[in-house]
Amino acid sequence: MKEIIVSLRLIPLLLGVILSLPAGAAPLYKVRTAFPDANDDVNCIAIDRDRDIVYIGGEFTEVGGQARSRVAAIDANTGALLPWNPGANNIVMTIAVAGNTVYVGGTFTEFGGQTRSRAAAADVSGNVLPWNPDADSYVKVIAVNGQAVYLSGDFGNLGGIARPRFGNVTKDTGAVLSWEPTGTGEALTLAFSASAVYMGGNFSSINGTTREKIAAVSLTGALLTWNPGADGLVGEILVDRGTLFLAGGFTQIAGTPRSYLAQMGSNGTLLSWAPEADGSVVGMTKSGSRLYVCGGFNSVNGQVRVRLAAIDEGGNLLPWNPPLEGFAKTISEHEGTLFLGGHMDAAGGVERENFAAIYDPALLPKPTVSIKGKPTRETSRRAIKLRGASVNASRVMVKSGKGPFVAAKGSARWTRKVRLQPGRNRIFVRSFNAADAESAPARLLVVRK
Repeated sequence: MKEIIVSLRLIPLLLGVILSLPAGAAPLYKVRTAFPDANDDVNCIAIDRDRDIVYIGGEFTEVGGQARSRVAAIDANTGALLPWNPGANNIVMTIAVAGNTVYVGGTFTEFGGQTRSRAAAADVSGNVLPWNPDADSYVKVIAVNGQAVYLSGDFGNLGGIARPRFGNVTKDTGAVLSWEPTGTGEALTLAFSASAVYMGGNFSSINGTTREKIAAVSLTGALLTWNPGADGLVGEILVDRGTLFLAGGFTQIAGTPRSYLAQMGSNGTLLSWAPEADGSVVGMTKSGSRLYVCGGFNSVNGQVRVRLAAIDEGGNLLPWNPPLEGFAKTISEHEGTLFLGGHMDAAGGVERENFAAIYDPALLPKPTVSIKGKPTRETSRRAIKLRGASVNASRVMVKSGKGPFVAAKGSARWTRKVRLQPGRNRIFVRSFNAADAESAPARLLVVRK
């Protein structure tokens, strides 16, 4: 098993977290050390939620000590590196999954040993597909909507057809379609509603009309009137139930102060949600009512949060608080785990090179446990075999009297042989989920005659 190394620079922060917890409190987070590291930056993450696979792209050539050239796939449940391995000959900047296809973009000119200019696709077995938009410069963003794949980057042409910085193509071959807004700069993020494509980036105009760092165009490419404007780049847009969460390097949106985070209505109204980070926010993801953000900040709402934080829909800071040593570029969530990619040395006090997986126990169902049979028993035996059940648990622990907790066999259906002392034996059983959150105890009193 790989040794867990705690960064000395993070020890004061970790002690603060640990000492602030009351006895028996649920853990605030758990670093999943079964997941592999990468030997260079991880720039992007995409999750296949149907197959429980995490795809990563970046600048690395090894993942978990095995050769993986800028792209890799990891089992989201176990952390095992998967055999999917097409490989790119240069940097991967963006990755997206749709159905059986994994789309990637970046600066590369070969993918899976085949010529592909800055954009390519593979199936879930790692076979390179015919999809070939053929961009003449790097592709920064790929996003899939309906039957089209949308791209933005530094390119001037796709498939030999003029598409300065923006374009869309078919999902199967990469043939160029008619969507063609133009901008003075590229987008860093693309997000969709039913009728609009929202763009955030470093541009100052779209389709020849002023749009400072943020804009919306129709699915035909026509510029929409939505025009809040930002005083710094918008690097992330997340559309959620009719509102938009924005993140980036701005300190004003629609002429109103906002510290690197904001929420807007689809009609362009700036909403009251206004958490305050002290530095740029480069990545965000949402699960239920919890928004997770990463970036260059060291505090949120005046409280220490070293480059990672969780915020609720009221703008309140949540307790989840694994500090980062380094810089996360991207964050995604799947079934209670936050996946981070970037230029990192440690996460949550544990050595993690450029990729990390961290549980938030608040996203996982609370475990329960029960003991089969009557809660009070009498016996003349020196030992009894206990049985029971647990729900949402990965392990069950049993304690008899003043002895320590010891592991039971199994979890959903568990058993444990317990030795008895003469007289009264108080037995406690607890179950724990994958993030170490514990159940209320099940109790048993056994009187040995």
